[in-house]
Amino acid sequence: MKMIAAENITIASTGYAFANVDYFDYNNLRKNERSKNRIIIAKQTSPALTPFLLSAEGLLLQHGGVLSHAVIICRNIGIPCAVNVPPGLLTLCENRKVEIDGKNRTLRIYDLKE
Repeated sequence: MKMIAAENITIASTGYAFANVDYFDYNNLRKNERSKNRIIIAKQTSPALTPFLLSAEGLLLQHGGVLSHAVIICRNIGIPCAVNVPPGLLTLCENRKVEIDGKNRTLRIYDLKE
């Protein structure tokens, strides 16, 4: 299994997650029900995202800061959250396992095709 370590990413909430990723679709909230036990990827946050965080393993955000609404929710429920993740890196996460380690402030992407 090959691994890519992401640099210059802000890990804004502690916790640990190692899971597949799923893009959050604001236009089709019913589709997001499959996000259970996965790391959610979103461009930005809105209140619509909050219920899905309760069953998610973690969150990767393209936009946001350490005091954004989603980060505060992630801290309260104990899941890791990375913010300001570049769009190219988010695309790279698709169809791969991702590890967010809030304690060590690391984000790793694993290529399962070996």
